[in-house]
Amino acid sequence: MADRAHRPAGGTPAPAGLHIAGAETPGDLEAVRALCWAYRDFLLDDDPSMRETLLTFYPEDRYRALLDRLPEGHDAILLARRGGVPVGCGMIHPLSSDATEVKRLYVAPDARGHGVAQALMEALIARASDTGYRMIRLDTAMTLHAARRLYDRMGFRRRNACYEVPEIARRKLCFFEMPLA
Repeated sequence: MADRAHRPAGGTPAPAGLHIAGAETPGDLEAVRALCWAYRDFLLDDDPSMRETLLTFYPEDRYRALLDRLPEGHDAILLARRGGVPVGCGMIHPLSSDATEVKRLYVAPDARGHGVAQALMEALIARASDTGYRMIRLDTAMTLHAARRLYDRMGFRRRNACYEVPEIARRKLCFFEMPLA
């Protein structure tokens, strides 16, 4: 898929030096995998109460197998680079013919607070809309307050789980959705 120009909500330009494009080359996918491992490590360290949940659903071998299969099963995998350096990623995964889900949105610590996550979300939303989806959904850990604020600010609304959530994770996740025009 071709690169899309992206503009964060409100019509302001994307962060200076930021380039978001589909992860299509082996090097791009390797950069996404590295960011996804950093994301897993961040989640393991961020909240001790999430550690058991993460290790239950994404033990190292299962997570490695999931990442090794990329891009299989995803409509779009986006990689954000600032000054040529990978700083963030995100992907959309089909839930049904009219709904997709954001997976593994992550921004490296040194790139946070500069609009990278919002720019990635805007680009993922555009890809979902261009693909023909009418709804975009996501889940996130209750402890990821900045992510939850971003989704609220972007117009996502809270909802109940759209899949069966095991007991171990029920009070640790929150769910969002946004209709696409």
